[in-house]
Amino acid sequence: MKQEIKKVRSILICGQAGQGIQTIGYILAKILVGHGYYVFAWQDFQSRIRGGESSFRIVFDSEPVASLPQKYDIIVSLDEKNTKHYRNLLSDDGVLISDTIDDESILFVPFQTIAQDVAGEKIYSNSVAVGSVCKIVGLEYKILEKVFKDYFSEKGDVVLQKNLSVVKKTYETVSSIEKIKRDKIEKKLVSRILITGNESLSLGAIAAGCKFMSAYPMTPSTGIITYLSETSHKTGILTEQVEDEISAINMAIGASYAGVRSLTASSGGGFCLMVEGLSLAAMTETPIVIILGQRPGPATGLPTRTEQGELNFVLNAGHGEFPRFVFAPSDAESAFYTTIKAVELSQKFRVPSIILTDQYLADSYWTVEEFFLDKISLNYYFAKEEDIGEEFYTHKITTTGVSPRLIPGRTKHLVITDSDEHDERGNITEDNEIRKRMVEKRWAKLHFMEQEIVANEIFLSLDTEIVLITWGTNKWVVTKVARLLNQKGIKAGVVSYTDLWPLKISPKLMSFNKKKIVVENNFTGQFANLLESKGLKVDRKILKYNGLPFSEDELLSEIEKNL
Repeated sequence: MKQEIKKVRSILICGQAGQGIQTIGYILAKILVGHGYYVFAWQDFQSRIRGGESSFRIVFDSEPVASLPQKYDIIVSLDEKNTKHYRNLLSDDGVLISDTIDDESILFVPFQTIAQDVAGEKIYSNSVAVGSVCKIVGLEYKILEKVFKDYFSEKGDVVLQKNLSVVKKTYETVSSIEKIKRDKIEKKLVSRILITGNESLSLGAIAAGCKFMSAYPMTPSTGIITYLSETSHKTGILTEQVEDEISAINMAIGASYAGVRSLTASSGGGFCLMVEGLSLAAMTETPIVIILGQRPGPATGLPTRTEQGELNFVLNAGHGEFPRFVFAPSDAESAFYTTIKAVELSQKFRVPSIILTDQYLADSYWTVEEFFLDKISLNYYFAKEEDIGEEFYTHKITTTGVSPRLIPGRTKHLVITDSDEHDERGNITEDNEIRKRMVEKRWAKLHFMEQEIVANEIFLSLDTEIVLITWGTNKWVVTKVARLLNQKGIKAGVVSYTDLWPLKISPKLMSFNKKKIVVENNFTGQFANLLESKGLKVDRKILKYNGLPFSEDELLSEIEKNL
């Protein structure tokens, strides 16, 4: 094989589920972060324990990255079927590394043979794959060694030393097989965090003062309760895996009613079961945060893939009418701060807050500089006992629609509420005039809720020729494509939404009279339709709904077709 890699910035590792693809990818990502790179990694896998196609895709650069290319500089395959499946994703000057096919177009590295000869077990072939990539890209062994020690130390010194021995041999073997030209890596002594979206959401909940989470596991949100449970001895948060999603939301509502900041998490199928509880929270005006990890439906759909198909669902879920917040963070950093905002605003207005994530956010690894705790301001939204008269009115009518709140049992006052319509005191009523006033009281909050909303204009100027509008995790790929369009002389602006509801459209966007293109991952253009319902004319929808995220090249091509 006579091949040169001019500049490696993307790696795809593929194989069957059960071959340790995630382990290889995570270790490589950590090594790259250790060299000072920004790293983004996305997992693409089928819903099975073993077999099938599975990949772990890594992009890295000296600048922040969080979108995927169509082609990859290096593909590492542990399985012949996957080699054939992913081979078309190799860039023209890329290198495919495999030990299952040996021909002149592939860099053959005997993963299993090296593992067997050095460590006595083929299971260590994963470390051979890691070592092969590190050697080719030019990554330092000492940084690899540090990452290996951090990752394998809990498995004992024997396992660690076998892995390191295998890697050392790989460095020698790959070097003798092929000399590959590579760009000089500039090491930077920068400490950055490599974190998944689910971990960031969890940390955001902790930072927001949440002390209780109940949930029933459902991909892609399971990682939230897993992380919070694993770290509960440090944070003091109580987690409860319940029998179903009905119990999950009702238990969280109960904890919140008792004064504890609480949340639950699920996917669309689980949220279906939570909807009655959502209306209960709205009627009793009990704060609750629900994280919904989107994946393709209907029904079970593609449980391990990504989509943005549940915006309409969360906007309209629940029997009866009531205000709510809906958010969709764009990356790990956004997930952290958005969770805090969702918790705070739910507490402040006594309404449900729903956070829409997706598999792309939840299971991907993102690079974060740091979380700035000094940005966080938590407020106490309970009334002072001395400010309450002899009787407490749980649903007192106020100009803002927000009633004073007390923790039951903490004061001399009786705190009453009910799932039926009630009066200001909280007692059940069927009085039609009281019903009218209570509906208007709940909706009076919306005006003040709107003042908390931000419309995110990334760049939108007077000479902009087209504006790309998106929401949630498509922010990064849309922004990257807009920059590519600008380099081609097409002045493109971007408006990306994290705060979805109440919806705020800026005057600048409303007055923009040139082409407006909405990019989202669903079939009907749910966000585009929402914008149009608020008076914004959309010229074109670019939609994807096959369970995979947009790649940069794919989206750029689609936009250029419409110019």
